Amino acid sequence: MSEVVNDTIQLKVVSPFGTILRVNVKNIYVPSISGEIGILYDHMSIISKLINGNIKYENLDGTTGEISIEGGFLKFN
Repeated sequence: MSEVVNDTIQLKVVSPFGTILRVNVKNIYVPSISGEIGILYDHMSIISKLINGNIKYENLDGTTGEISIEGGFLKFN
């Protein structure tokens, strides 16, 4: 799940066991069933099914991060 806070995106990755990652970022790239989706803070709301792969993101300081997922869903509003 992601939400916009002050022109940044709060990226939150959750599993059945709880929150795995929560970080404010500039942008996010996720692997979806229709291809890779890039999201900036002003992106329209979206819900999408995710496939196995990596969520890539750019931190506020310009560094990048990545987390592996095994499918799931994206909700951005």
